[in-house]
Amino acid sequence: MKKIYLLILFVASYSLLSAQETYYWYEGTKEILSPNGTQYFIYYEDNMLYGFLNDKSNTHVVRQGEYLSQDIKKSMPSNARWAIVDSSLFPEINKNYNIVYSTRNYKSTTCDCIGLSNLFYVKLKKSEDYQILTKIAKETNATVLGNDQYTPLLYILDCSKSNRFNALEAANYFYETNLFEYAEPDLMSDIKLSCPNDSLFSTQWNLKNIGQSGGISGYDINFCLANDRITGDTSIIVAVIDEGIDKTHPDLPNIHPLSFHCDANASPSGLVGNHGTKCAGVIGAATNNNIGVAGIAPNCQLMAISSFLLSSVDGMRGLAHGFDFAVNNGASVISNSWESKIKNTALNTSIMNAIRNGRNGLGCVVVFAAANNNDTVSYPANLNDSILVVGAMSPCGERKNPNSCDGETGWGSNYGTELDVVAPGVGISTTNWQGGYVNNFNGTSSACPHVAGIAALMLSKNPLLTQKDVCDIIESTARHIRTDIYNYSNVVGRNNGLWNNEVGYGLVDAYSAVQQACTGELVYQYHSIQADTTISACKIMVSNVDVSNNAKLSLKANQTITISGPFTVELGSELEAKTDY
Repeated sequence: MKKIYLLILFVASYSLLSAQETYYWYEGTKEILSPNGTQYFIYYEDNMLYGFLNDKSNTHVVRQGEYLSQDIKKSMPSNARWAIVDSSLFPEINKNYNIVYSTRNYKSTTCDCIGLSNLFYVKLKKSEDYQILTKIAKETNATVLGNDQYTPLLYILDCSKSNRFNALEAANYFYETNLFEYAEPDLMSDIKLSCPNDSLFSTQWNLKNIGQSGGISGYDINFCLANDRITGDTSIIVAVIDEGIDKTHPDLPNIHPLSFHCDANASPSGLVGNHGTKCAGVIGAATNNNIGVAGIAPNCQLMAISSFLLSSVDGMRGLAHGFDFAVNNGASVISNSWESKIKNTALNTSIMNAIRNGRNGLGCVVVFAAANNNDTVSYPANLNDSILVVGAMSPCGERKNPNSCDGETGWGSNYGTELDVVAPGVGISTTNWQGGYVNNFNGTSSACPHVAGIAALMLSKNPLLTQKDVCDIIESTARHIRTDIYNYSNVVGRNNGLWNNEVGYGLVDAYSAVQQACTGELVYQYHSIQADTTISACKIMVSNVDVSNNAKLSLKANQTITISGPFTVELGSELEAKTDY
């Protein structure tokens, strides 16, 4: 009798604590939430409810869907579905249909509407802890659906059958045992594209600014000189994590054959909006083909990593997998023209894995838009100093702000401690889906792919550059714009020159960055070449190499190629040496 009494006190105490403070743990810190009574998340397995919601597809049904991720879908009933509905509709649904799980939505200081699904994630400290995971899952009546294919120690759990915890409380319960590396609920919020509605501009002032659209001549990325020097290499892949790319667009010929859909956790990618195709055009639209617009690195390949970028179940883990797929399939640069109001550890892990371990340890160059809130740099751009953060510049060389010369008063480029550089971000001409074009692609969304394209050119010229090398060169070669407005100074931690809070190191310079990319030399020796191989670097020193089996060895250097013996090219095999590429 005494034990039952104590248990009742414990439950009452826990409920009281939960009522006082609602939170989840993010990287060891409590993130405070408060209830948002305007919407509910529901999980159901009722075909009649599915029919009802589709008949009632109006303002009361905010969003609905299936569990798209393949590793989750196989563990759920075939009729498992979810929806977010207005609170005015919830009582009717709750009374007349079978709902397996439901929670109110939440809000935070940065986001008014945060959904909470029936899923949560737990990462083990070591593989042997799986038994502890299953034990606690059994105690809390949570179901272990499986582990993550890219992060095997990360497990996905379902609490829809639990009569004790929702996903937020369950994640906290697991984390507060101190037995796991982390535990987080599956929170949902629309991913915000860094692209506002703006007025029209008719030409690519971003590539060659001669004062069109009311701008000031010369404030561009110095594209023409860079384009005369190099147009990219097909060995360099730029992954665009966005709404997908129109792979049939006539001005986007270099689409990588592999692609990925974050929401389905599977290939191929989808095309769910036009934003990604706009970003792709800035990076890689074909040049000198008598149609459309010019891209910065037209000979590089574009890899489509698509996402609905909307509030969805398991959506943040899907974005993390987008980075994982890009890394595992050879991407050199990853371009991200979006921000998230939800912070997520799995996403952080995948971003940092790309930076540290991509390109066989040289590191992927991860570029993020600073966002358009005329405020401090947003997440995930502000996650880590290794991310290359890009703000938007007006045609007059200013940080795009509500008072800049373009006359758009409704938005401003984010700025502050994490900002690295700026690039053109107003009235950009680029490709659009369905084979079309636009001349009003705006925001840090349009600025970000400029820098991704420049990074691709640099790696085309010198693929041995590390991720840090690329970032350092882009920052150190940026131009100090509008010194009549901005004061540049030495700042602790900013080691690549004078820096300013509003425009970072300044405007990116494609030509200077490409020129600076050519430093050092590649020593290539003691190799047996039995298949076609291309070696690219600034200077190449080759010795003790045998080319056989009808193979071809291509040496491509910007400065010099030095071949010394012993060096053998067998009959039927080929050697090609080319400088000044």
